[in-house]
Amino acid sequence: MKCRSCGATNKKDSKFCKQCGSNLNISFACPRCHFENLPDSAYCTQCGTKLSVQRKPKGTQKRCQSCGYLNDVDVVYCYYCNQKIMEDYLE
Repeated sequence: MKCRSCGATNKKDSKFCKQCGSNLNISFACPRCHFENLPDSAYCTQCGTKLSVQRKPKGTQKRCQSCGYLNDVDVVYCYYCNQKIMEDYLE
């Protein structure tokens, strides 16, 4: 399994990258077929359904300074890359 954050090759059953510590198992379930898609997917890779991400109100999310992923405001480590998020990155 290749890490989306740093590109390191990991064992296929790994949950976190051996090189950078990023979460390797983040995915989003399709509302139609429940297939687990990668978080940056706009459409389900199994059935083609558009995957909509609900936007939260401004000030309730913070952007990861490492990968740019929007996380809930109370998160300390990014859901996508597992890097610590600085407080001044509120959206």
